Amino acid sequence: MKIAPDGELLIGGDGVVKGYYKDADKTADTFRDGWLHTGDKGEIDADGCLKITGRVKEIFKTAKGKYVAPLRIESMMQENPYVEQICVMGMGLPQPVAVIVMAEGAIETQGAAQVQANLTKTFTSVNARLESHEKLSHIVVAKDPWTVENGLLTPTLKTKRGLLEKKYGDMIEKPQSAIVVME
Repeated sequence: MKIAPDGELLIGGDGVVKGYYKDADKTADTFRDGWLHTGDKGEIDADGCLKITGRVKEIFKTAKGKYVAPLRIESMMQENPYVEQICVMGMGLPQPVAVIVMAEGAIETQGAAQVQANLTKTFTSVNARLESHEKLSHIVVAKDPWTVENGLLTPTLKTKRGLLEKKYGDMIEKPQSAIVVME
């Protein structure tokens, strides 16, 4: 295995399939120069261990022309126990925006002011660890959870990023004065 210059994980060797059955186009797209292009972003640490950091297709370019890998930012935001679901988006925006769903009962048990203060603290902490083009401009708190039934999650419970961008487009595109916007 190796990491391509763009950060994509490449796999090669005798144990790797050589192509797709009766699909020359997909084989040509996925297998190049003897390497399987996995679509995963990764890094290899000093001990030689592989860490998957996201998906190539999830990376987006901001209005500033800089690329952002949302998975890393989402993982940082989920260090907050009140954050149940998160989607960082920002294609074409000056800065990325996080849309989150709170853990069930968080606002009722803690109160909106306490939750907002807690999220503000997380927001500040996460932004301090990010490069300038990755820093979140604001957080939008979604009212309803994302489920398979409402079409915002796949059957394997992955967020449908494109649908979330459409649903929350107005909230993420207009500049916000508040760090946390309760939808």
